[in-house]
Amino acid sequence: MYKLVLNIFIIPLILACSGPQNIIGDTKDSYARLHPAKKISSADNYSILKGKMYDATFKRTLIVALVKVRGDTTIEAKTNFDGSYAIRLPNGKFDLDFSYLGYNSLSVEGIELSPSHSVKIDAFLKPTIVLNEKK
Repeated sequence: MYKLVLNIFIIPLILACSGPQNIIGDTKDSYARLHPAKKISSADNYSILKGKMYDATFKRTLIVALVKVRGDTTIEAKTNFDGSYAIRLPNGKFDLDFSYLGYNSLSVEGIELSPSHSVKIDAFLKPTIVLNEKK
């Protein structure tokens, strides 16, 4: 009983009250939150891009949502059972697309990845509203 109450009421409340900080890619009430880069132990020229995808209205995670790197690459990842994703990318500047069926997509441009760092971007997508007309 207590775990159910925690998952349904407390956790979304904490997420909603934390307030967006370092907002990037704000479009149609969907937005992304960029967290500070963290140093990782890696000797190569790759970085880790990771984060979670959420419903912007209820702050619940989106499962099997798509994160796609735009440009010359065909790199993409899907979120797992808790809404998390992780992509190993070479260093450089990237543009990202976040999408999920029934939600407005979100584009984030100019994400800079530096050597041996991980960057965390949480995406918050707004549901699309579809109205059925009666005939």
